[in-house]
Amino acid sequence: MRLLFLHPMYLILFTLPVMAFLWGFVGYLLFKRIWPVLILTSVISMIFIFVYTGFDLSNLYWVLLMTALAFVSSGFSKVIHVHFQEKKREKPL
Repeated sequence: MRLLFLHPMYLILFTLPVMAFLWGFVGYLLFKRIWPVLILTSVISMIFIFVYTGFDLSNLYWVLLMTALAFVSSGFSKVIHVHFQEKKREKPL
């Protein structure tokens, strides 16, 4: 069986963006803040992309893309979390 999700093109175009998006949700729920998620995402993406491409600075836009995806999903997670917290407070006895 061939592991398609580990193929370089599939990894960069599908697997890593999906992981960054999911990490945004999970990271916000762990830290309850957006900034630690963004910092960890950018650092880990930078390490991975530079090691994977041999420290080629032309691929830095992928780091920005992964950070942006994590930011969007963390924002969604925050909005959903705040919405459910407000619903909990409004619930009558």
